[in-house]
Amino acid sequence: MKISYSIHKVPNLQSENNEETHQARINSSGTIKTEELCTLISARSSISAADVKATLDSLNFCFNYYLAQGYNIELDDLGIFSLGLKSRKEQGETAGNLLSVKVNGIHFRPSVKLKEQIRGFQLTHKSRKTENQYTQEERLKRILKNVEKYGYTTRTACQELNKVTRYIANTDLHHLITTRTLKAVGSTCNRVYIKAEVLSAEAIKTEP
Repeated sequence: MKISYSIHKVPNLQSENNEETHQARINSSGTIKTEELCTLISARSSISAADVKATLDSLNFCFNYYLAQGYNIELDDLGIFSLGLKSRKEQGETAGNLLSVKVNGIHFRPSVKLKEQIRGFQLTHKSRKTENQYTQEERLKRILKNVEKYGYTTRTACQELNKVTRYIANTDLHHLITTRTLKAVGSTCNRVYIKAEVLSAEAIKTEP
């Protein structure tokens, strides 16, 4: 089985004339959930799917336990996991050279074996719909229909739904926010977009 990819137009951040450049991206086949992984691992081993799930739960516990103490975690043929930090200089006259530091995520360094395996993956080019195949009006209608169906949407979901770049998806969502059709809820990393009237109704319910 080959992995398909497509070519996307993206803004060239190094260009002073707002020129576009091209970027190859994997066409995602979807997301494999824990339950599916457990079923597959169980099918090729002598342990049940429930035991696999329990093992993964324990692995998650171990990650939390050891990463919280500053350890790196190495899984033999997979790679090494370590914490990543983000720091910025404190503002103000008395701050001096003080830095504000916080944990920013987990770094993953793949093993040599895993790198060799993925280099052997086969690729095939597959054209996808571009943003030109849907007008903005059509894209906005599709986004709103998706929100009606699921109750919310995300920027990534809008990209997949309309087969557009991240930039176009953000532009469409910004338009829906400025017209007060949708409202953004949550932080940048976990932001979702819901109907504006839903958020207003919830606010009314919580008023004393």
